Amino acid sequence: MTSKKPLSPPPGGRSPSAPSHLEKPEKVMWRDLTAAHWFDDPASLALLRTTLEAHQRARRCRETIDREGEAIRDRFDQIK
Repeated sequence: MTSKKPLSPPPGGRSPSAPSHLEKPEKVMWRDLTAAHWFDDPASLALLRTTLEAHQRARRCRETIDREGEAIRDRFDQIK
């Protein structure tokens, strides 16, 4: 019989804190994911951090496009 990684922290186990550079939406996701699943190795935490960094960047880009549109005019009035 093979042992399986627990899905939630053992009793008394603490979830790791979110990296300080993540913004609120991604920190909430970090909190929710680390509360629901036990990440007990550095590689899993690094993958989670990188994933949420990419999510944050994509969210910021989407918010900018929503606010400013998909194209802007530069100082020469050319569409970029």
